[in-house]
Formats: sequence, structure tokens, C-alpha cells
Amino acid sequence: MANKKKKTGIGFAVWLIAAIVIIIVFLVKWETIHNNLIRAGILQGTITEEVEKTEPEKPKKIESSKKQETVTLKVQEEKKPEVKVETPKQEAPKPEVKPEVKEEEKVTKPVEKVEEPKPVPANTKVNLCFVMIDANGSVNYKTVTRTTAKTDSPLTNAINQLLEGPSFQSAAEKNCTTLIPNGTKLLGASVKDGVATLNFNDAFEFNPDGIEGYLGQLKQVINTATEFSSVKSVQFLINGQKKEYLGSDGVWIGTPLGRGSF
Repeated sequence: MANKKKKTGIGFAVWLIAAIVIIIVFLVKWETIHNNLIRAGILQGTITEEVEKTEPEKPKKIESSKKQETVTLKVQEEKKPEVKVETPKQEAPKPEVKPEVKEEEKVTKPVEKVEEPKPVPANTKVNLCFVMIDANGSVNYKTVTRTTAKTDSPLTNAINQLLEGPSFQSAAEKNCTTLIPNGTKLLGASVKDGVATLNFNDAFEFNPDGIEGYLGQLKQVINTATEFSSVKSVQFLINGQKKEYLGSDGVWIGTPLGRGSF
């Protein structure tokens, strides 16, 4: 019986507490319940509008950061554009484009040979001994100077010029003549120890003018040869042989002869 009483007392207390809570909630929410009952038509009356008191929002304090951020604006200096002065490039000359010639159109031209100008030979002067015959028939000897081409053997050149005879185009040689027989040729010439050895062909051995002609032809050759300082006398040869006499009249030629030999 005692347990039953205890349970009954606890239950009563729970209900009592619940009723108190309900009453408190009813009192707190009375206006809301009252308005709802009016809206539902259970009660008559005016609805008391609930004005919710809203507290004005407090302005939020903007907390300034303890550390103020310093904004540094870097102003970059505007770089001036570099003005490059370009020197005009000289264009290389374009190679000429020659039109292609078909093989059929090709014409072979003969290659012209350009002859190189021959060097002008140097000139030299030689002294030649010729004969002048006066009105009385006397024989006189005259030495003239002739300009001729220079050669490697001046003595040979001078004797060959003598054998050609006087030139009628030269004023100095115009009245001259020669006693050397026609057809005479110089076969060789050499100089040793002041003696010039001159070798003539056999035409030199026959003179139609006799002894005066032989003496005259020998003097012409000796006087012309001794114009060179290296020649003092002349040894005459006929076809390479030394003879004692020249011609049928017998003019001595067996030894070297100089200007004082006659």
C-alpha cells in the first residue's frame, strides 16, 4: 500500500508541474493565442498586432587593422621608344640573267685571234765606209752613219749593211758607191785579241775593176770593221780558208790587215 501511495504522489507532482508550465506558457503566449482564436472565429475582438521591438542595429565598428597597409604605387617611367636610324642597305647588283639559248639556236662564232703588238726593236747607229769617185776618176773614201735595227752582233750587222751598198734615199749616201763585188756574202764573223776574222763567199774573190777594185773593197771592209774599238785589224777568209793573195793581180791577204796596211 505504501508503494502505491508513493507512485500516486509522484504522478501528481509531475502533472502539477506540467500544468504550471502550461499556465506559464499560456500567459507568455496569451496575445498570440488570443489573436489566433479571433482569426479562427472562436473569440470576437480586435487583433492586437505584435510589434516586435527590434533593436536598432548597432553600427558595426570597422576595426582598423593595427597595421595599416601601405600601398606603394610604383610609377614606372615610360621608356621612350628608341629610334633606330637604319642606313639604307645597298642592294647588291643583280646578276644579269642571260636568256637561255637553245642548242639549235647556238651559233658557233669563230674565235678571233688578237695578235699582240710586236715589240719595236731598238735602233742603233753604224759607221759604214763607201767610195766616192770624182771627175778625174780619183777614188775617195767616205764614212757615213746609218741608223739600223740593233742586233746581238754589231760587227756582223755593220758588214751586212756595208754589203747592201749605199742608200739613195739618204742625203749622206746619195753620191756614194761601192767597190765590193756583187753577190758577196758574209759567212761568219768573230773577234779575238783585236783581230776580226771575216769569212766571205767566193764572190768576194773576183773584182771586175782590177787592182783598184781589190784595194777599194779591202779598204771599205777594214775601215768599217775598225770603227769598233775592239777591232784593230781584219783577217780575210774565202769560204773558210785563209789565202795569201786576193784575185789574179795578187793583193796580199795572208795576214791581218789594218788601216795602215795600204
